[in-house]
Amino acid sequence: MELVVVMILLVIPFLAVGILLAGGNRGWQQTYENVNSVHRQDSMAVSAAFSALGRRSNRANYKVYKVANGTFSRAVPPDGQTIAAGQAVEFRYWATPFNPASAKADVMDISNTGTHYVLFYLDGKELKADYGKVSGDTGGVSSGGLRISSATRTEVLARGVDTTSNDEIFSHTVLGGVGSGAVRMNLTIQGDDGETVEVRTATFLRIMWPQ
Repeated sequence: MELVVVMILLVIPFLAVGILLAGGNRGWQQTYENVNSVHRQDSMAVSAAFSALGRRSNRANYKVYKVANGTFSRAVPPDGQTIAAGQAVEFRYWATPFNPASAKADVMDISNTGTHYVLFYLDGKELKADYGKVSGDTGGVSSGGLRISSATRTEVLARGVDTTSNDEIFSHTVLGGVGSGAVRMNLTIQGDDGETVEVRTATFLRIMWPQ
């Protein structure tokens, strides 16, 4: 009997440790799946691309658009307000990265307003980005529609964008008819399991670019 009692007492700690390890493993697995779910990865990719390209773009030459039935029109604030919002935004950015070691790094080029463009836009429940080269003063939108022939590539940044409560995911402040150069993005991405992730970020555009 004493031996049986000792064995039972020894088994109890092992059972407790086993339960703790099993619970910890389940918790780790759930955390891993949450962090690495497709919609969470999409949210991080969207935020990173929007911020990085915005910081390389020209604040004097960007446009926020409203999109209705495939037609792009410039977003303007409602009467008496200063916030203009829409389903698309186009940035004109400099494709050449800034090199602080360049002999001309301290020379500002005010004539170069952006060599390339990126057009972020909603297409149903997908958030897409068209990339291309600026031609004259024309970027990714021409005559109210997508200038597909100019796009060098199109990326689907996120799927499952929830537009039931808000589809005007891009906005900026307009004063005196001029945009402030700070563009906000506010969208919700829904996963296949119904879980949602909100992406709320903003990017500040540059005034000019060094030669």
